[in-house]
Amino acid sequence: MSKSVYSEIWTYFTLCDAERARCKICTNEYFRKRRTTTAMRNHLKSMHTNEFAELEKCEKEKKDALSIIATSFQKSVKSEIKQMLFQERVDKTKQWDNKSVKSLAVDKSISEMIALEDLPFSFVESAGFVRLVKHLCPSYNLKSRQYFTSFICDELYDKVSQKILELLKAFEKMSFTSDIWSDSCSGVSLLSLTCHGITEDFERKMIVLKASVFNESRHTGENIACKLEGLLSSWEIPKEKVKCLVRDAGSNMKKGVTLLNIEHIDCASHKIQNILKEGLKAQETVVIAITKCKKMATHFHHSNTAQDELKAIQKRLNQTPLKILQECTTRWNSTFICLSVFCKSKSLCVYMRPQIIKFPN
Repeated sequence: MSKSVYSEIWTYFTLCDAERARCKICTNEYFRKRRTTTAMRNHLKSMHTNEFAELEKCEKEKKDALSIIATSFQKSVKSEIKQMLFQERVDKTKQWDNKSVKSLAVDKSISEMIALEDLPFSFVESAGFVRLVKHLCPSYNLKSRQYFTSFICDELYDKVSQKILELLKAFEKMSFTSDIWSDSCSGVSLLSLTCHGITEDFERKMIVLKASVFNESRHTGENIACKLEGLLSSWEIPKEKVKCLVRDAGSNMKKGVTLLNIEHIDCASHKIQNILKEGLKAQETVVIAITKCKKMATHFHHSNTAQDELKAIQKRLNQTPLKILQECTTRWNSTFICLSVFCKSKSLCVYMRPQIIKFPN
């Protein structure tokens, strides 16, 4: 039976078939066009007025009851939504516990960012970062730099080093690069050791194992050998798995690696740089040109007036601004870059006032 049978009109009619209905009062049958109740309602309205009035009364009472139920339901839903919104607002302002899963997940993400981007630990206390974290996640309690120092140096380092150990053990053979240099900021010497290997899937891997502080006052071959041996032992790398070590041409590095009884070769780039350096020294005219360019670069570097004058001339001639760079013996290509810039700026320097720049003879 169709859903329309449950209408109040069926109190006064009986369903004969899908398209006909019989009046219970006068027993007349009526055709249900499109199976609607319109014809039956019109029959009651014209032939049985009292019954039609009762029908309208019942329908009105039913409609009012449904309206009350709907209104009550809407109020209930609105109340629940308000309660949910209020609870969400409370949850957003409520501070997470420092040991909660969410808080620890954010700690880990911040620690990984510091490590991957090589940021100082003080970054977490900078005003901009504190504001950003408070805006993105008000419930998170940002920790101090001491916390992240401990987290990265202990927990995060242990996890990463464990994965590196597994990778090193998977290498059948390994090659290494090593160098010693002085850090101008901290004033200490550092010895680096970088591993190069190929996985079973023929994927090349490069791992910086450590840049260790070289506490020994003298960079002798014996001290270097002792330091390198300690680095290899700390990563559980047997000498039998070391294919080769690439180093600079310094006699102390050569002696240190020789004492370790490890095959080693000179760094090709370092050797080419030394050849070029010695070759330039043999050319007197080139040495004179480099010396003059170094003096001019030093003058530009220490004179803001000369720099401003050069920029003004470049702008007036509609040329691309060029910065005068100083030549540095330990920075490869710096000599070439310095000479190239002066070759491009030669015509510009002619326009500069003599009192602004004094060219060397």
